Amino acid sequence: MKPCTRRSFIRATGMLTVAGCGTEGLFGESASVAAGLRLPQLGPAPPKFQLGMASYTFRAFGLDPTLAMTRRLNLKRICFKDFHLPMEAGAGEIREAVEKVKAAGLQLYGCGVVYMRTEAETRRAFGYATLAGMEIIIGVPNHELLPLVDQLVREYDLRFAIHNHGPADKLYPTPESVYERIRMLDPRVGLCLDVGHTVRAGIDPAAAA
Repeated sequence: MKPCTRRSFIRATGMLTVAGCGTEGLFGESASVAAGLRLPQLGPAPPKFQLGMASYTFRAFGLDPTLAMTRRLNLKRICFKDFHLPMEAGAGEIREAVEKVKAAGLQLYGCGVVYMRTEAETRRAFGYATLAGMEIIIGVPNHELLPLVDQLVREYDLRFAIHNHGPADKLYPTPESVYERIRMLDPRVGLCLDVGHTVRAGIDPAAAA
C-alpha cells in the first residue's frame, strides 16, 4: 500500500467533495436529469418596481389614443393627468373612464400632477382618486395644506407623493425641499422625484434619492 501523501489526500478528498455536490454544479441540468436527479424549477424573480405611463406624455391626444399607445409600449399601468379625466368629473364619467382603462388591459394607479391651493381642491382630489380606485395622488399642495394632506392619507388610506418642480418653483424646487416638509408626516406622504427638474436644480438625482 502506497503511503498517503498530502497531495494524494487532497486529490481524494476533492473528488469526494465534487461527488457530494452533485453533478448539476459541474455539468448543468442535462447531467442531473441523466443521473436521475430533479432540480427545482425556479420562476422569474418578481420585479422590484413597475414602469408606468404618465398620461401627460400624451397631452396632445385624447383618452382613447393615449390608452392605445400605452398598450403599444407594453406598459400595464397608467397615471392620469386631469385632461384625460377632469378633476371636476362626475361619478359616472369617472366610472366610464375607469372601465375604458380596464378594457384596454391597463391599471389606473394614480393621478397627477394635481395642484392644491385650497382645502376644497385638496378634498376633491382625494375623493376623485378614491372613486377611480387609484393608489396614489401625485400632488403639489400649498405648504399650509400639508396638515390636511396628512389627515386625508390616514382617512382614505391613500399614498400621496409631492412633486419637485425645479429651481423656478417657490414651493418645492428640490427633493430636499419636499423632504424637509414631510419628514414628520405619515409615511404614506412621500416624494415624486422628478429627474429632469432635479438636474435643472444642479443636483444629482441618484444622490438626492
